[in-house]
Amino acid sequence: MKLNLYNFLLFLLFINSVFSWKKDEFRNCNQTPFCKRARSRKPGACSLIATDVSIFDGDLIAKLVPNDKVQENIHNQENPIVKPLVLTISAYQDGVLRLKIDEDQSLSPRKKRFQVPDVIVPEFLNKKLWLQKLKTEKSEDGLGILSVVYLSDGYEGVIRHDPFEVFARETGKNGKRVLSLNSNGLFDFEQLREKKGEHENWEERFRSHTDTRPYGPQSISFDVSFYDADFVFGIPEHATSLALKPTRGPGVEDSEPYRLFNLDVFEYIADSPFGLYGSIPFYDFPREVTRELWVFLVECC
Repeated sequence: MKLNLYNFLLFLLFINSVFSWKKDEFRNCNQTPFCKRARSRKPGACSLIATDVSIFDGDLIAKLVPNDKVQENIHNQENPIVKPLVLTISAYQDGVLRLKIDEDQSLSPRKKRFQVPDVIVPEFLNKKLWLQKLKTEKSEDGLGILSVVYLSDGYEGVIRHDPFEVFARETGKNGKRVLSLNSNGLFDFEQLREKKGEHENWEERFRSHTDTRPYGPQSISFDVSFYDADFVFGIPEHATSLALKPTRGPGVEDSEPYRLFNLDVFEYIADSPFGLYGSIPFYDFPREVTRELWVFLVECC
């Protein structure tokens, strides 16, 4: 009798956990345009190349512009005008590398993209390393140009010009890569725009919520590669394993991406990439020097 009662209580607990999850109140990736666009991008889709690479005020600076093929089609009605982006790489003590990409403010845009304030505590600014000598060399395949600058502690920062890529590697001949940005060509930066007519409607609606998006879609997507990693962990809080499971690939085609979304819910399902109470965009993997922190408004990854 006690065993039957125990099983019955477990059954009630299971039923409650299933029915307490209000799935319809939250958008999935297919219902979220920016997520659907990002997940449908194919490797190599990024058309940007790096130009005007230089060192300024102790930072490595470059402009990101469309390649020649895109420039030829820039007036195509389906393609919005793509303005140059500015990439800035700053190095700090303790192996910290900061990368920023933003629209070129020298073009005097009418509207500036929001930047998260208070990213770096004031005392950390004193740990900035002033990058010095910039050198140029051929890429590993001999087909591209690399701009290379020494960082610290035996590591270099590298910008590949065409196709655009940023990576950190060990110094020396055939230095091993540590991490890279855009090695799969998935970077995409949706720029601020202004409506050209009433036919352009950027509003998004879900249930009772409306996002007017007066300056158009503004999502940012990219790929980051960690080398010599068997698994990565981080981006809490999620009710899933510490070692993050793949959300794409064989057997997980229908999976949702890990969602970074600040909300206070007590209703959730176990072993799910859905966000819980907090959003901490930080992850790393078991290697002495490599981890990553994102700082921008983000809903999923």
